[in-house]
Amino acid sequence: MRIAIVGASKEAILLAKRLHELGHEIIALDDKRDRIDEIRSQLDIATFIGDLRTLNVYDESRIHRADIIIAAHEDEAMNIIACAYAKFKGVPRIIAVTTTTETANLLKSIGLTDQVVTREEILSRAILDALIDIRSLEVSKDLNIAVIDVEKHRSLLNQKVEYLEENGLKVLAIVDENGNLEPCPPKERVLKHGHRVIVVGRLRNISRALGVGI
Repeated sequence: MRIAIVGASKEAILLAKRLHELGHEIIALDDKRDRIDEIRSQLDIATFIGDLRTLNVYDESRIHRADIIIAAHEDEAMNIIACAYAKFKGVPRIIAVTTTTETANLLKSIGLTDQVVTREEILSRAILDALIDIRSLEVSKDLNIAVIDVEKHRSLLNQKVEYLEENGLKVLAIVDENGNLEPCPPKERVLKHGHRVIVVGRLRNISRALGVGI
């Protein structure tokens, strides 16, 4: 896919790297030369510098031909302009990364973006995952899919799948020490060294099952 990223923050550069490694064509735009120079020193991708409050840099970079535009500048006004430009040009998918929930709500209410993520949400999710020592994804309000590493949570060693389900979790699969996936394991399945357990449930139930008081 062709993906355009507006705003070359550190997070955006990391995202560009990962997407580039996955084989996507990346275009990066920013209004600061030092940030574009940083990208150019790390990645061989198309980059453009210009005033993001005007249309020139958007037209020059031809981001209207992108499959996805990610507006991730720290300046909310520039994100709104980028989303408006992309919407007007008919870009198939528009994602905005905003600093405030107010901007997120505005972009949603006027239909300028398909998806909005606030930096506060990203930070809070990262902190919660660090506190509980899991990797999780929020799939709906108060419902999460999480990967639990049994090596990190020794209290789960020799426990059965039934234990997790008694704590209000649904065990979707176990990845064993050899990387083999066992979907929908039986309740009698015993958790061992090297296992990673994929569960779905409320975050408070996950923390309770792991003995973490959050």
